[in-house]
Amino acid sequence: MEPVDWKRLAVLREQQERSALQRVQQERRAFGQSQAVARQAEHAVAQEQAGKVALWQSTASALSQGGTRVAELREAGSWSAALDARIVQAEDAAGRARAALAERESTLTASRRALQAAAADVHKAKEMQQRLRAESARAQEHRIEQGAEEAAAQAWSARRGC
Repeated sequence: MEPVDWKRLAVLREQQERSALQRVQQERRAFGQSQAVARQAEHAVAQEQAGKVALWQSTASALSQGGTRVAELREAGSWSAALDARIVQAEDAAGRARAALAERESTLTASRRALQAAAADVHKAKEMQQRLRAESARAQEHRIEQGAEEAAAQAWSARRGC
């Protein structure tokens, strides 16, 4: 089994982290767009409901003034039914927009988790790289000390031998 090249692994993990960060940024933009669509859909529902309220307020006003005929009441009823259908359509669209928003939020959360995991992997790889450097430095220091001890022993041996 070959030893791990921690430097290469750290570089790879950093690339993975950058990629995960880009995914999070894309998901944030998509989430923002989904929020805007959901707000527009909710606004459309409110507008349709306000239209129906306005219709019945004007009808009630006309009734109170006594200038409304049966045909006008029937027409108001037909308009009310049409507005009800439009409200249902707007509510359906708003429901779909809320569902899409929830899905985007879930995807964004998963992307954030992936980014956190990638950052943790980068940290681990860098830690291992630093440990390897420290071990290498200790081993080199140990070799230098051994060489110095051996040279001192040879010098002592040479002086004693003379």
